Amino acid sequence: MRLKQCEYMNIRVARTEDSQHISALMHQLGYQISTPKVAEMINNHQQHNDDIYVGIQRNKICAVIVLIYFTYFPDAQKLCRITALVVDEKFRGKGLGTALLNRARDSAIQQGCSSLELTTNMRRHNTHAYYEHLGFEKTSYKFVMSIPEE
Repeated sequence: MRLKQCEYMNIRVARTEDSQHISALMHQLGYQISTPKVAEMINNHQQHNDDIYVGIQRNKICAVIVLIYFTYFPDAQKLCRITALVVDEKFRGKGLGTALLNRARDSAIQQGCSSLELTTNMRRHNTHAYYEHLGFEKTSYKFVMSIPEE
């Protein structure tokens, strides 16, 4: 099934010079990641054959999606996990996130993945409804244990 497409956003692979814009998008989600750290992460993802795409509208980076590919040990299936998806709050509700999810789905298929998965914060109820509307299913719970720095 193809998700509804946004017709007016260009999508391309992220470059290190996009780091400041991506950092600002992450801040909108509450993640305080510095511009140099984002540049480092972009380089790391490229070395591991993972993908980061940015969405550009009106010559401005207004969205980002980050994909990692891995083999899930219990069933030996290759999966694509979306580790970040952010659309600038000024551009939301215009189909930009859906366009990036289409790109993620296409990339997952090209990589031979059997599924596309993501996690989202429990407090983002509208986001949960959005993903379910697009065909994602809630299949598990995520438990996290913080490890303090020593």
